[in-house]
Amino acid sequence: MSETAVKAYNLGKMYKLFRSPGDKILDAFGVLEWAFWKKYKFREFWALQDVNFELKKGSRLGIIGPNGAGKSTLLKVISGNIPPSVGTVEVNGNIQALMELGTGFHPEFTGYENIRASLAYQGFTLNEIKKAEQEIADFTEIGQFLSQPFKTYSDGMKARLAFATATVIKPEILIIDEVLGAGDAYFLRKSSQRMLKMAESGATILLVSHALEQIMRFCEETIWLDRGRIVMFGASIEVVKAYEQYVRMLSDRRIKARNYKRMSSRYGSDTYDIFGDYIFVVFKLEGQYQACCDISEIRLLKNGEIEERLMVGSSQDNNPFHSSFVMIEEGDWSSPQKKEKVTWRSLNIPKKQGMVTGKAAFLFHALFDNTKYDLEIDYRCENACTLSVEIWKNGYTLIHKEDVLNETQGWAKSCIELKNLVSGAAGADSENIPQTHMNLNEKTISVRRWPSEGSLAIEQVSTVNGENKEQTVFEVGEPIIVKILIKAHKTGLFPLLPAVSIYRLDGILVTHYLEQRPICSVQLEKDQKRIILLDMGSPKFGNGYYVFSVGLFGEAVEESQRYDLIDKSFEFEITGNDPIFAGTIFHIPGIWNVEIPGNSNE
Repeated sequence: MSETAVKAYNLGKMYKLFRSPGDKILDAFGVLEWAFWKKYKFREFWALQDVNFELKKGSRLGIIGPNGAGKSTLLKVISGNIPPSVGTVEVNGNIQALMELGTGFHPEFTGYENIRASLAYQGFTLNEIKKAEQEIADFTEIGQFLSQPFKTYSDGMKARLAFATATVIKPEILIIDEVLGAGDAYFLRKSSQRMLKMAESGATILLVSHALEQIMRFCEETIWLDRGRIVMFGASIEVVKAYEQYVRMLSDRRIKARNYKRMSSRYGSDTYDIFGDYIFVVFKLEGQYQACCDISEIRLLKNGEIEERLMVGSSQDNNPFHSSFVMIEEGDWSSPQKKEKVTWRSLNIPKKQGMVTGKAAFLFHALFDNTKYDLEIDYRCENACTLSVEIWKNGYTLIHKEDVLNETQGWAKSCIELKNLVSGAAGADSENIPQTHMNLNEKTISVRRWPSEGSLAIEQVSTVNGENKEQTVFEVGEPIIVKILIKAHKTGLFPLLPAVSIYRLDGILVTHYLEQRPICSVQLEKDQKRIILLDMGSPKFGNGYYVFSVGLFGEAVEESQRYDLIDKSFEFEITGNDPIFAGTIFHIPGIWNVEIPGNSNE
């Protein structure tokens, strides 16, 4: 008897995306296959690709990843709701899948009626249904609501009923997709205890959740999915640590860009919380009939380090919800291709046509001044052809035929320096950016500079770590340093009294960093600059986002002495607090002691 509960081998799922409902109907009847007049019959969208893992019976597997990573698609393939396009999935045991709230429950039926219908479908006898009804009622604790229509239930009540009904059947494999997130802490504790008992009895459990503490507490192993591929598979603690580091990097990148854009004249306030810039990489292939060029990978480098990597031909490479994607609708890209571990798309010269094009897009929260950007391309060209590359920024041609890539012997790499990338065109017009990317924060923070005396101005504000590297997401206890660049607008001797005030996003004041008298006086010529540093030490802030004001005064914190003040315009984030301190603004450690009454020395 096999000890394997679930085994996936080279699993992939492809969806056909049609340009019109008519094309979809033609494809359903097999007519579109013969529609030779159609240049594009459909687009291939690979939601999953190259998924390989094996899960032993009685194991508990967590699946994590950002929205759109392919988690729910993977569960649907495992549960048999949809067939795989390639590869195989082996499942040994009966499955219960909780994919969405209320799935399989009729909204007009009462809770009791839905329980009976569900259990009857599973083959329960009348006596078994009656016994299970009482067990479900006791577990859900929703009382008289079981006699009410299911459509009147809250999400939490729906989650309780769905989970209780699925687990009373005692399946060999239980699949849960975010359903537990709708319940309260009490229900989560009860459901976790039931799942642990099921696992101890030999059941196999697959849990998808964005609540990483849930994954850590409950799952032995975890899969991290992104763009339809497995990034990491192993012990939950290691996978979750790596994923948290990745999420922290993305958050740090986004907050840095917001802080930068608020101080830059190139961006309007309507771009603070969206991708502020985008570039198109346009490939133009010229050559004789049957000439071909394959593009495997495009990397965007920032100061020599990879900022964004587009794996052309890989799963979800044409998903416009990502920050880099192949633009299938515009140009002549082939379908995705793969050999061994290399994926690519091709540009091919068809008969009687001398040039074809392909386009890829990269979106940025911001492009930074004094920063070197480069583009690396992995490619191969065959049959006497040349491939030219154009770079467009925010809809304008920035680099025209910067590099010409000739015929190669196998895979080659070309590096293009993106000159004048920041100054080459204005910041992006939000109307030109796909609406899918205008998603980011519920609250938009704009720069508010107070009227001031103006002899000195705050030019730039950033937060750095103990190694003087810019950082905006800090683990609790990490050193935080505020770095303020100031500039003189006239020559003189200036006393400096800086101030920083930190607030939560809801406006509650956390703390001031303010001296009673100037920290020094400096002699500055007009246009000279200085850097002021505030070392905050290792503050015990609670988890969450914080916004801070920066002020610069002369002899005293008074309006007449104010050189400059930018109010509540810069952000940082704190993570890593123990859940026991969730919701605290500031944790001040104390020292506990025990004494005998009347004799403190004993």
